[in-house]
Amino acid sequence: MTTLVPLISRDLTFTPYSIQWIPTSARICVVGATGRGTGTIAVFEFQKVFSLVGEIETTTPVRCCTMGAADGITRRLATGDFDGQLQLWDTSRFDLPLSTVKAHETIINAIDGCGGINRPGGTREIVTASRDGTIKVWDTRDIEKSVLDIRPKSTEQINDAWAVAFGNFENGNERLLAVGFDNGELQLFDIASTQYIYKTKLNSGICSIEFSGPTRLNITTLNGITLLDFSKETTITKLPGSSDTTVWSTRHLPQNPNYFASASGDGTVSIWHHENLKSPLSTITASKHPIISSDWNKDKKGLLAYCSFDQTLRLGVVKGL
Repeated sequence: MTTLVPLISRDLTFTPYSIQWIPTSARICVVGATGRGTGTIAVFEFQKVFSLVGEIETTTPVRCCTMGAADGITRRLATGDFDGQLQLWDTSRFDLPLSTVKAHETIINAIDGCGGINRPGGTREIVTASRDGTIKVWDTRDIEKSVLDIRPKSTEQINDAWAVAFGNFENGNERLLAVGFDNGELQLFDIASTQYIYKTKLNSGICSIEFSGPTRLNITTLNGITLLDFSKETTITKLPGSSDTTVWSTRHLPQNPNYFASASGDGTVSIWHHENLKSPLSTITASKHPIISSDWNKDKKGLLAYCSFDQTLRLGVVKGL
C-alpha cells in the first residue's frame, strides 16, 4: 500500500512561496515574503531535523525558484521576484546574487530550468513567466539578455502568465514550453521551430504545469487537476475531487513519473498514480492553510518536502512506491 507518512516540520519566519531541493544534497531552498514587504531566501539541511544553514533578506518578496538549470558543482539557484527581477545565487553563500537582470516589468509568477544535473539535455536554460503576459528564455551563461521572448500580439488581450514548464529537455535540440494563464488558456510552444503547436482553454486559471513524459502534462488549476496527453489524439482528463479547491502544485516522482504528488488549497497533500486516477493512493491533511509548493528529493526515493501559508516547512516520506 502506498502511504504518505509525515516525518518532521520546521517553523519559518516568513511566508513561503516555493521550495526546491538542492541537487545531490540533503539541503532545501525555501523562498518567500516577510511581513515587512521584503523577501527571504533560506537554506535548510535535513539531518533528523531541519537546520538553518543560510539565509538572506531581499528588498522585494521572492515568488518562485528553480534548480532545474543547476550543475552538480556550483548548484546555482534561480529566483524570480515581485519586481520582475531574475537572479542567480550561489547556494553556499547568499551575501550577493551572482547575476541580476530586470527580466519583466512586473512580478515573475513562475520559473523553470533545464540542462542541469537533475534535468540534463542541452544548454542550461531558465524560463520565466510574468504578469506582463510575456514568457522569456534565458541562457545561464549570460542572463543580461533573453534568448527568446514570447509576447502576445498587439491585438490580443494581455493575460497574466501563472505557470510555465520546460518539456522534452532530454533532447537539447527540441525543447517545448508549456504555459498556463489566469484565464485558463494553455499554450504549447516549440522552441526549435519558434511556433505554437497546441492551444486550448480550460475552465479555470492554471496554477502549475509539469511534464511527466514527452507528450504528457499535469496541470493544476483553481478547481482541481487536469491531465493532458497530446501524443496522437489529444485527450484531456479531469481528475475527481472537490471542484472548489485550488491545487497549487503537482510534482512527479523523479525515479518513477507514473507517481505524482499534488498540493492543495485545503491543506492536503495527495499521492496519485497515472494508471489509477479514480482516487489518490494516499491523502493527508497537513495544514489548515494552503500547501503552496512541494518537491521530491532526487536522491532519496519517496522523500517529499512541502510548505504552507501557515509558515511551516514539512517533510514526509511515501512508502510503498
